[in-house]
Amino acid sequence: MALVAFGRGRRRLAGWMVIIPLGVALLIGSYAHFLSSGADNVFRMPPGEWRFSFQVTAVMLAVLEALGC
Repeated sequence: MALVAFGRGRRRLAGWMVIIPLGVALLIGSYAHFLSSGADNVFRMPPGEWRFSFQVTAVMLAVLEALGC
């Protein structure tokens, strides 16, 4: 829908249609990976084979989503 809006010259509407979902995903992901006390928190993960890889990809995801917004 954002692409259709952009194609019809509604750039501001198309921008909001992209930014809002990316912003919501950034907030939810940041909470889940950095603030919550669940198993997905990068600071509270138990030692294991995949710990470092998960931490790196969680940070990369947050940075890429922030750049996308």
